[in-house]
Amino acid sequence: MGVWCHSFHPAPCPWCLVSGYLSFIGGQAGQGDRLWRLVLSTMFILGFTLVFVALGAGTTALGQFFRQYQQKAGLAGELMILFGAFMAGFVPMDDELV
Repeated sequence: MGVWCHSFHPAPCPWCLVSGYLSFIGGQAGQGDRLWRLVLSTMFILGFTLVFVALGAGTTALGQFFRQYQQKAGLAGELMILFGAFMAGFVPMDDELV
């Protein structure tokens, strides 16, 4: 039971949305009844949901696309670390090689 309650603990991530939500709904307060505010609230929530689902789906698709180049990316990362070590002077370089 404790794990279930902890998993639904409100995280600080959506707190930044509260001010936008309150200003959006509050700005429309005089224009309609409770049903209209419910419609506006639903549209606001669906808008943010659509944006974040699209970002997650796009990131997943990009990750799947680059998965086929995983070994090459690892080699490129190792080369970048080696070049950085040369530039920082951690790995000595002979003048004859240059």
